[in-house]
Amino acid sequence: MRKSVLLRQSSKTSRSPDADEENVRRTGRIGVLAATAAATYAYVRFLRRPILTWGATAEEAGARLPGDELLEDADGVATRAIMVDTLPAAVWPWIASASAPTG
Repeated sequence: MRKSVLLRQSSKTSRSPDADEENVRRTGRIGVLAATAAATYAYVRFLRRPILTWGATAEEAGARLPGDELLEDADGVATRAIMVDTLPAAVWPWIASASAPTG
């Protein structure tokens, strides 16, 4: 009398809990890396120029200003502007006193 034996092999391999934890950690690291890359791209593409030229017109941002000749090969250049409704003679002493050493 013959007996037939059926063996079933599962296509799914059993994993240890350590392997599952490592997979979760790896997925988390990939997510953090993707989010960091997306934030960096968004900053460079959409925010950097407006931050570096806050309030200045395109003409003002592209113009050579007094002092530019002191550092011709600057790594970073920022031109920011505000509009003050008064005469330059009234504003300049205030600017000069704000940058003067105290004490």
